[in-house]
This record gives sequence, structure tokens and C-alpha cells, in this order.
Amino acid sequence: MNERDRQYELAWVGFDGDRSKEAQGVKKPPTLEGIGKAAAAAASGGEKPLVAPKPIRPGENPATAANSAFMAKTMIVPHLPTPSPSPPFEAVNPPSVSSAAPPPVNLDALSASSSNALGTQQRQHPLHILASAMHLLSSMRGTGYVFGPPMSKLPPPAESERALIVGAIESFVTSSVISTACVALQVVDRDGLLAQFLADKVPFLPSCVAVFISSLLARICVGLSLWVQMKIGFSGATLGFYLLHHIINYTLDHVSWARNVKWRDTFDIREYPPLFNQPFSRLGEGGVAAFWSRRWHFLFRAVLTGTLFNPMTKLAKRLRIPKRDGALLGAFLVFSGSAWMHWQAFTSARTDTEPTPSGLAFLATEGIPLSSAYFRPWSALSFIERHGTWIFFLSQPVAIVLEQLFTLVTRKRVGGWAGKVWTSVWIVLLGEAIAGRSWLALGLVHGIPPVSRWSWQRWVMPTFEMAPMPAFMRT
Repeated sequence: MNERDRQYELAWVGFDGDRSKEAQGVKKPPTLEGIGKAAAAAASGGEKPLVAPKPIRPGENPATAANSAFMAKTMIVPHLPTPSPSPPFEAVNPPSVSSAAPPPVNLDALSASSSNALGTQQRQHPLHILASAMHLLSSMRGTGYVFGPPMSKLPPPAESERALIVGAIESFVTSSVISTACVALQVVDRDGLLAQFLADKVPFLPSCVAVFISSLLARICVGLSLWVQMKIGFSGATLGFYLLHHIINYTLDHVSWARNVKWRDTFDIREYPPLFNQPFSRLGEGGVAAFWSRRWHFLFRAVLTGTLFNPMTKLAKRLRIPKRDGALLGAFLVFSGSAWMHWQAFTSARTDTEPTPSGLAFLATEGIPLSSAYFRPWSALSFIERHGTWIFFLSQPVAIVLEQLFTLVTRKRVGGWAGKVWTSVWIVLLGEAIAGRSWLALGLVHGIPPVSRWSWQRWVMPTFEMAPMPAFMRT
């Protein structure tokens, strides 16, 4: 990517005007000029454009009216004709396109002119430059920028600023509660306490079944906890940017040295649509393909699309590979990149995690089992536990191919109860059996103290439950 392309990709187009709609994939409505060209092209191609009959006004000579009507038929009209009004005719011209309302004003031009109205000194003010750079860096999905996802692909934003903030607070609180419960359940499963509790409380329940249920619940909580933890981060960032917006403007309004700065920060709720588009409540609508392309988050969409999907589709086009097959190859590369990111994160977390003399001494002093702090070595893990991340993510393109074959054969889309079952198998069942099992074996919750040793901060403060020992422990 050259410098010009890079500047265009990082350009802010906002949410109004032709340029933003073009970047968002919205088609422009037909203009008067385009309609006139279409009419002229139709006339030159041998098709005569329809001409509205001219009404005879009261007191007008019929011969003159007929002559003018004949002349109108021989002329090429610059716009589509408008039907004449029904009788009785008024002594006015019939309505036409020329009397229509003017086209909407280009809001991008207005915003540019308002920016220029600030003057060179104001636009080049260090505070304005810093705020623009921070706005670009803090854009979590590039919403409103050229490189961001189209607005049609994102869930609708909140109806008002109040609804956005209230929804962010509710999401932050509920997600924090769910995250704490999920991590606590995974920790008690790691220490064998959940299986023991089930065997003691449920009569005639075999110990092997209790262990299976405990492990199943812990693996399901892996995906659930990661989902709500991303919601915690997104809603927390939204609230943080909202507070920062008011702090900046309050400072500029009340601090003496900043009152000469005309620029003020703006907060647009359209930049903060929900991170997820009901991925589980609408599970099955469109199958696995719709789950990843419409329901899940778009945090890495620009990176994976620009580096993997687009180059693959362009290469397939040069090699004369069918467009559908090229898109499938691009999707396979995108899921491969996602698998590599997740796998790299966990393998990097395993670096320098071997037992140390000081760590062993701490565990012995606190009476904490060794298995609570250190996970099994790599050689002791099974194939799925080692490579479950790759297996899960590379299985998703297979499901998408099967869905497309189903659509080609049956002429139906994946949906309904059958779609819910189908998508649940590929997302939930394979997720807990392969990815969840692998991530727990790779030490997702190892290093977290037993639940009985948690301090109040782990139960109350968001994401504090994941802090490693000896932080926030009761002695």
C-alpha cells in the first residue's frame, strides 16, 4: 500500500454525504442529470420516450395546442415525463420534475467548510491534532472511517445518547457478573471441587458422570466468559470515551488558557454500535456463515480482510478461478489467520511458566495444590489439547461450504430450528469439545487462586477474578 492509498484508507468519511455512503456501500439515488441521460440514451437507441400529453387550457386554440403537442413529440425531453393532472384543468402548468425539491446538500462539504472556518491556526492547533489522532487510534472497529466495516453489516446504534450510556452500563454490570461466575466455575472444576459436589449432592450419580458434567460446564463457560469479557471491554471503553468527551469540553469551557480554542470535541453515538449482533439469541439465522459475518464482532475484520481475504480473491481472479471458489479460499485463509492469533496467544502465555523455587515455596506455605498453579507439560497433552484451536477454526470453512452446497441443491437458506441445531453443533458443541478443552488444558485458569481464597475484589471488581496469585488473595 502506497502513501496515497494509506491516507485514503485512514480517511474519516463520517456518516453523512455521498462519500460516506459510497464507503458504506450505499447506492446513490438517481439524479436529474442521470435521468436525462437515460432518457436521451433510450431515444437514441430507437425507443421513443413517453411524452405526457399537454392539457388544453381554457381559452386556448385547439389547433395551436395540437401543433405544440406534435412539436413536443419530436423533441428529446431532458427528464422523465410527468403525467398530466386529471380534468378539470387549472390555468397552470402541470407539475414536472423541474418543480421538484432541490437535491440534498452535501454534508461532507458543509463539514469541510466548517472545518476551514476554524482557520489554519485553529486546525493546526496541537490539541486539535492530538484529538484527531486519538480519535483514530481509539476507533475500535473503524466505524466512520474508510477502512471500517459498512454500516449495513453492523447492528443498529442506540436511538439516543441516553440509551447508549444506559445500555453500556447495563452490559458492563451484567457481563461482569457472568464473567465472575464463569471463571469461578472453571476454577472449582480445575480443583475437582465441582465434580465432588455433584457426586455428594446427587444420589446414585457415578463419579465418572460427575466429572463429565463438571468438565462440560467448564468448557461451555470458556466461550461464554470470553464473549462477556469482550463486552466488558467494549462497554467500558464506550463509557470511558463518553466521560473523556465531557471532561475535554468542560476543560475548554472553564480553563482560562483554553477559552480561545474554538474547537470542541464531539460524541457521535453512531460510532458505537453494539459489539455483537445477538449472536446466540438469533443463532441459526443464516447458519455458520451468518454467525461469523453478521453476528460476531468486527474487531479484526479490517486486518484479516485486507491481508488475507482480498489478496486471495485477487489472486484467484488472475488465475481464472471462479468467484465463489476464490471467496471460499479467502474465507479459509481468514479463519486460518484467526486460528493463528488465538493459538499464538495461548502458546505465548505458556512461556516462562515452569515451576520455580519461589513459586513452589509460596504454594507450600499457602497450602495450594501444585495443579492449581501449573498446568501439565506439553508432552503430556493430547492432540486435541495441543491443536484444538486450529481444529476448531479450520472446521468453520467446512461448515460454510456445506451450507452453500445445501443452498445450491435445495434453493433454501439455512434457518429455522434445523438451522439452530446445525449452527449449535458447529459453534457450541465443537467449541466446547475442541477449543474449550484445549484452552483449559493450555492453562486458561491456571495460576488463579482457589475460590475459597478469593478476596472481595475478585467478586466485585470487573475482570479482577482473572488476576494471578498472589494478588487479591485472602490469607
